[in-house]
Amino acid sequence: MSRSDRGAVGAAVARRFVEPARALPLRWGSYRPRLIGGLALIVAGGVAIAGSNTFQLLLLLAGSTAHIVGWGIIPSDGWRRVVAALPATLGCWMALPGPRYLAVLVLPFAAWLLVRHRPPLAWLTAPLVVIAAIGVALAIGELESGAPGAYRWMLPGTAVMAAVLVGCASLARAIHAGLDRSRRNGMQGMPSRRATGDL
Repeated sequence: MSRSDRGAVGAAVARRFVEPARALPLRWGSYRPRLIGGLALIVAGGVAIAGSNTFQLLLLLAGSTAHIVGWGIIPSDGWRRVVAALPATLGCWMALPGPRYLAVLVLPFAAWLLVRHRPPLAWLTAPLVVIAAIGVALAIGELESGAPGAYRWMLPGTAVMAAVLVGCASLARAIHAGLDRSRRNGMQGMPSRRATGDL
């Protein structure tokens, strides 16, 4: 590989977006295992909470515990993880009455934006979660009018909302990456202090 090729590869690597949490010093473990493990516990805990009811309190307890532990494992600033855990868990609990309450899943989504250090502009994706949840609730309401029993639509409704959450999280990351790229390009375009004589 020539020197120019190596320089091009190095520039491409430098331009690649790096998650802010990856730069944080971790007291234990490494970034990727903690991210994957924490996310797995968050999702599994949320699914367990969604599958529980007044007759399955142990499942609710286990799901809530896994969900909270997952937020504690995710690589992020400590205060962000603490602040995220409670509203995210409450959001999962509040969705228990049925698909009409799926809009509260915006709470775990907001918690995700917080622990991933997303900039304010990326938070504009949160209303999309609410809009999608309202759409799901209205669609289920139409289905229920022909066949009463909305709770049986909870699993399909939750699956749709899971896809929406993943899509909105990806969009928030893309916004963050775009802002980061614009910031770095702007800094590269600025004259150095040595060039301007401001030393």
